[in-house]
Amino acid sequence: MITEDDDEYFDLQGFIDSEIASGKTEIVIPSTRISSLPSNRENKRYRVKPQNKQHLFLGGLNGIRIIADNVEMVCTETTRAITIMNCDDVTIRGLTIDYDPLPFTQGKIIGFGDDDNKQRLTHEIQLFDGFLTSKYVDGMNYEIFDPSKRLLRYGNYYGIGVHKRSNRPKRITVTLPHKYANNSNFKRPERIGDIIAIGCTHAPSGKIPHAVCAVNCSRLRMEDVTVYASNNFGFFERNCDASVYLRCKADRRSPATDPIPREDPRIRSLNADAFHSKHAKIGPSIVGCVAKFNGDDSVNICGDYHFIVAATHWTTADKDNCHSCELRVLAKNNFGINIRTGDRVEVTAYSGKRLRDAPVVLSVLPDGKITDEELAFLKHQSIDKTIKSNGLKRAFRIKLRATGAISTPSDITDCNALPSSRHFFLEKPTMGSVIASTNRVGNGFLIEGCHFGQNRSRGILVKGSQGIIARNTLFGNRGEAIRVAPGYWWLESGSSNEIQIRGNKIRDCHSYGIGVYSIGGDCNSRHDFAPAGAHSDIIVADNKLIRCPLPNILVTSTYDYKISNNEYQTPLENTRADGPANMKRILDEKVPHELMIVNCENGIVLDNDQ
Repeated sequence: MITEDDDEYFDLQGFIDSEIASGKTEIVIPSTRISSLPSNRENKRYRVKPQNKQHLFLGGLNGIRIIADNVEMVCTETTRAITIMNCDDVTIRGLTIDYDPLPFTQGKIIGFGDDDNKQRLTHEIQLFDGFLTSKYVDGMNYEIFDPSKRLLRYGNYYGIGVHKRSNRPKRITVTLPHKYANNSNFKRPERIGDIIAIGCTHAPSGKIPHAVCAVNCSRLRMEDVTVYASNNFGFFERNCDASVYLRCKADRRSPATDPIPREDPRIRSLNADAFHSKHAKIGPSIVGCVAKFNGDDSVNICGDYHFIVAATHWTTADKDNCHSCELRVLAKNNFGINIRTGDRVEVTAYSGKRLRDAPVVLSVLPDGKITDEELAFLKHQSIDKTIKSNGLKRAFRIKLRATGAISTPSDITDCNALPSSRHFFLEKPTMGSVIASTNRVGNGFLIEGCHFGQNRSRGILVKGSQGIIARNTLFGNRGEAIRVAPGYWWLESGSSNEIQIRGNKIRDCHSYGIGVYSIGGDCNSRHDFAPAGAHSDIIVADNKLIRCPLPNILVTSTYDYKISNNEYQTPLENTRADGPANMKRILDEKVPHELMIVNCENGIVLDNDQ
């Protein structure tokens, strides 16, 4: 549904700009009638038109507080709500963000079939009144819900096609990829009458992703901000430091407060992640927040891996045990590489083995473009196809320095005599290894007292270090409730040190309740967990896991760990955790228990029933 009511529009950008120009540092958005709006009503909902693809832009601000208690900002196109760029010590409090029209539509499955070639399965969908019609469907995150429970029946199908009929605006046909039709073991989880949600775009002025997007900001503070819908992420930050999200919420809107009449109440909130942080030097604090019914992860904190395609052998440069190595690296993103001279870096081999002592970057120089040989190798790697097609084209030459005593593997007569995770081997990284700055992965994050659940993917996904995940409630997550693991598929770094996972309550998740693990990227050999030392100094304590599949807790590839006083209530003993495909291949050969520890060293387990 698209509402056209010009007298409701409010120039929010102009109002804030005028207040700042007048010298105010605390700007209060009126929550009652103001002179520019009709006088015969009390206006707390402000319809806002976008400018330059965003409904509000805050740039270069310092020490500004925007108070928007009881104020709702209605975005009138499915593009970004707020961009916050190059700001320091900016606070936004109390604002509610919604969209009209919504960036997704809903309908129900009324039939199954095959496409014209009889090779792919199809869903016939009748769209509900009160949502956008088929004209606007873009196909993002196609999810299927049980109509009686109004919970996910099936996460989503990847790679769907959408057929629209101009003469039937309330009907679409969704075509599933070949792999589902060609898999004799695949059993359709969906049923006739199931409710679907699927992404839509109505952005005549142009579209950019996310509801709230912060770039190059420090000490950003979001308090009591609610986001009911987004074309992608709810709260996204890139290159930000020490952000605080306090009592923020991403949830589907109740029909009791939805101003638009709909044939069926909203069944999802955001199209993708709720809180997503990339490249933070100091990670975000996410405290007392809520994220439910969103189309992907509730929290993701990560950096970037870049792809090593060549390396020299390590050479000793001086008498002080200074060693150097030079790498040829394909940057994940074609606009550059976020590794700087002086950074410490994580280097992880193709097999998943991590060079334990982080080398220092001596120089970063352009080194041309990807070669035909490198492109041929890349095509066969387990990396998202969008990254392959849109990134990894520009090369850089990175020189590293490491100091201290280094041994070659041939110097060690008894490999078990020395913990591999605490010894720096003189190894040349092979093609397919990855490198990341350890300074830009969200170190020092805090996730505490939050409620995350009923989302399509993971609850909490982190890849930084020196972080705390404490006293959260996670429920019904389709992926791991808490996952600490690098991501080769998305080239999201990194491996984690000094993580505390304490006092969380996890129930009815579909994968590992808590998973701390690491897998190499080598797709030409059998996938296995990385050796000890990918992660280090991990504490998993005082967590309660209820009705979760086996294993409830999985810890791999870790040196120095303590697992204590965790409680496993009614574990689903006949149900294997629905982890990533390469994880399932590894664990299917093992007998799962509530707690599984694989390829770990120097640990303590004090769980009562272990």
